[in-house]
Amino acid sequence: MSTKNCTIKFFLKSPPKSNPQAASIYCRIIYDRKKAEFFTGEKINPTKWLEEAGMPRKDRRLEEYLINIKSRLLERKRNLEYARRPVSAKALKEYYRIGDRIDETYFLEYFDEIYNKEILKPGEYSEGTVKRYRVTKNHYEAFLKKTKREDTLLEDFDISLIRDFDYFLLTVSTQQYKKPMGRNSANNYHKKIKKILGMAVKDKLITVNPYIDFPIKDEKSDREFLTNDELLMPTKSWI
Repeated sequence: MSTKNCTIKFFLKSPPKSNPQAASIYCRIIYDRKKAEFFTGEKINPTKWLEEAGMPRKDRRLEEYLINIKSRLLERKRNLEYARRPVSAKALKEYYRIGDRIDETYFLEYFDEIYNKEILKPGEYSEGTVKRYRVTKNHYEAFLKKTKREDTLLEDFDISLIRDFDYFLLTVSTQQYKKPMGRNSANNYHKKIKKILGMAVKDKLITVNPYIDFPIKDEKSDREFLTNDELLMPTKSWI
């Protein structure tokens, strides 16, 4: 079980000029050097706030309220780590914001769901297309292993992750040819993942497909199909 440092502190945001005695209390979560913040729902006179401690001065009720928030977030972090699930500052923030109603759909879980329900549906896709989806997942899992990452929530699948995956595809050697794949082969895998994320948008699991910021442009080439290495890549851990 891997654990990373998590810091949770409370701070004030400047009060409005119309009401200078009511500063909003915010919570800042820093996990693995990434930050997320949210409004706790409480306000306070800035003169009654201990900035260094990040706590109110002589207000037991408010102090217990903030301590409870911190305890809930740290417990959530421990539970996710114990279950070997991805943890992020954003995920902890969303857990506090909408509690148990938070959608915790992870990308590979959703990929499997779509693969089993849609891709394998008789008559829907050709055998070659089905293989390409399997190989796409294998490449993505190899990317996670190579970069020592865990799977990510669908809502955290962003352009930065796409670019890192693209770099992996174009720089890591394939098993058969002992050299990285070309641009067009990499694009084939991007297209499959883009399709999966497009379905997540339709299912209202995410609001925007992150590939909107990643144009997929093929290079001119005589080869339109994947290599045998790409089609026959081992499909371990698929079903």
